[in-house]
Amino acid sequence: MNILIIDDEPLIAQTVYAQLVEMDTAGDRYDIALGVAEAKEKLEKMEYEIFLCDIVMPEENGISFAKWVLENRPDTKIIFLTAHADFDYMKEAIRMRSFDYILQPVERTELKRAVERAKSAFTIEKKHKELVRTGAFFQDKEMNILEDNAVRFLQKLTGQDAYLRRFMEIRLEKERPDARYLLFVVQVLETGYRWKESERSLLREVYYNILEEIMEPLQGEFVLLLNGNPDGGFLVILRPGEKDMPGLSEVKKMLETMRYMFENVLKTNIAVYYGDYCGFEELPEQFAAIGAMRQDNVQDAGRIIHIGEGRSGISGYSFDLQRASWQAMLKKNRLNEFKDSILRYLSHSIAGNKVDQDFMMELHQAMSELLFSYMSANNIRSSDVFDEELSYYDFLYCYYHVKDFSAILGRVVQKLCGHVETMDEDAVRGLIRYIDQHLDEDISVSSIADLVGLNQDYLTRMFKKNTGLSLKRYIVNQKMEAAKNLLVTTNLSVTLICERVGYVNYSNFIRAFRQIVGCTPSEYRKMKESGLSDSRKI
Repeated sequence: MNILIIDDEPLIAQTVYAQLVEMDTAGDRYDIALGVAEAKEKLEKMEYEIFLCDIVMPEENGISFAKWVLENRPDTKIIFLTAHADFDYMKEAIRMRSFDYILQPVERTELKRAVERAKSAFTIEKKHKELVRTGAFFQDKEMNILEDNAVRFLQKLTGQDAYLRRFMEIRLEKERPDARYLLFVVQVLETGYRWKESERSLLREVYYNILEEIMEPLQGEFVLLLNGNPDGGFLVILRPGEKDMPGLSEVKKMLETMRYMFENVLKTNIAVYYGDYCGFEELPEQFAAIGAMRQDNVQDAGRIIHIGEGRSGISGYSFDLQRASWQAMLKKNRLNEFKDSILRYLSHSIAGNKVDQDFMMELHQAMSELLFSYMSANNIRSSDVFDEELSYYDFLYCYYHVKDFSAILGRVVQKLCGHVETMDEDAVRGLIRYIDQHLDEDISVSSIADLVGLNQDYLTRMFKKNTGLSLKRYIVNQKMEAAKNLLVTTNLSVTLICERVGYVNYSNFIRAFRQIVGCTPSEYRKMKESGLSDSRKI
């Protein structure tokens, strides 16, 4: 330990130093400070556990220094060494919790015993505080440790049920060997907040507050286990009262209320899966059954699902009729129509409650076979479609969720469109109709490309292939036709006409009009008023 001797008399300080050195205690360091000022300077550079301090010193007395030290370092041990047998000093030293009070001159043996007592006291107190801190840590973490291992038991990752039993012992009033339990699992689908690990106890408290209010009519008890994910999902084990066990229909109503509360209070969309009443030993089986139901919720639908609902019961899905239609679309390079048809079929199947994970797997397989055949026929490599932004892995496993499937299909089709130069007549007519209906807006090639989800260069190329005009030229032509009509049929100023045909910049409008028509808008109006024909035909 580090020990500092403080005395304004150098001879006394050196004598005490020599006595301490004679003790030959391994690992101890001894320093001397000739006064309080020097002691404080040393404290800026070094930590000391024990001080042997004179009381009466000219600049500042030892009592004042000791108070200052103990305020900043309460674990420090102070041993007063003084030649003044003053009762007031002794009383003050005791009141301020100094460790010892020794009169000078001190014998080597007495000094040694005082220092050893101080060292022992410091070590014991330090260990005690560490134990207290450790105990507090494990007390704070006990619920998390029990919770994690209880969930592992339900997942059949361990056969040890002691953690779950201990967790339930803490949360439930008394053990009931013959009790029946009902398990439900809450899956967070969408939430505006990602919980941090440090907020776990707060999250648990928030959930308990909501559930205690909702479950009060059931007159039962429950335990809540967080699943450890930042989305905030959890599971609940409900133990009804000893007399009345609520029916599953009543439980479902309670769960619907809970889902409503989560949506409106926590702004969190959830799906809830619940099982049947069972004994404690059957809880892992119920958890497994709920897990299977959760996998089948490929729509990520926010609803209440009972394991008794089972799967749709339809297996061996056949898409032969749809496949022929989809294949015909691909042969005609109608990629977007192919995509829209698949998504319409999927939406129709969802409405008929036919969609589970098996359905999605087989639909995904049918779609994949058609797309890969199309890519092969058009010499499109997989590396042209799949990259860091759209990985083959994401495509391969997108059938787990309907929204992932829809998004990935859209991105694949978009990539394919960039490699196959085709646009059907219906699509071109749709573009022309859109442009004609939005001439009063500042539309551009880029805005239209974003709207239809196609590359600008590809869109322009395909539009020109079908119409003989580039998309940009067609937009300008139509705007100028509209401007000419307004110039002839209305008294609107050129500035207002500029705005009516979607131009933000007046100079750009005049420049475009002159380029297309061959004169300025004002000249065109005068020419028409005088009965002259256009100097240039579009």
